[in-house]
Amino acid sequence: MEGSKKREIRDSYDALGGRLYNLRYSEEQAVKYGHILSRLDNDPYDIVLDAGSGTGLLSDEISGIYIGLDLAQALISEAVAKGGVKKGVHLINGDTDNLPFRHEVINKVYAITLIQNLPEPKRTLCELSRVARTGANIIVTALKKTYSRKDFLEMLNVSSFTLNELLDPEGSNDLFAFLRKR
Repeated sequence: MEGSKKREIRDSYDALGGRLYNLRYSEEQAVKYGHILSRLDNDPYDIVLDAGSGTGLLSDEISGIYIGLDLAQALISEAVAKGGVKKGVHLINGDTDNLPFRHEVINKVYAITLIQNLPEPKRTLCELSRVARTGANIIVTALKKTYSRKDFLEMLNVSSFTLNELLDPEGSNDLFAFLRKR
């Protein structure tokens, strides 16, 4: 089941393609980034993981080292085509459940509109925790049509995170969890 759901998601985003992804989601993602970045510092010394990065839309907002990781090759290819190959930006076609990083190397983790696409979101959260440094900020959003506030909080409790803030902005399709790794 796990592999088939991931293949289905990957194939649907690969079929959508990067250009259409940007047309469909860039405005919505920009609003989400605004909610998030207004609450966090943007440290040029941070190593930032954008898990489920899509076409790397967040990369333009990050002043530290940006690592965009996505399962869909078409989205990573679009990120490269739009100028993602620049100093401090690294783009990886990969799986958030099997991150290609050592333990505790990431300062900030962004998982924006990712977990509802995954067969085992708790496993994904554990993997994000594994690569995050102690004290790292982790931002996870989830579509409200998939997760109730209660279910979202319950899922986040299984990880090694402390919840700093939960946002449910009016007009947003997402819940936002601002977490810190213990």
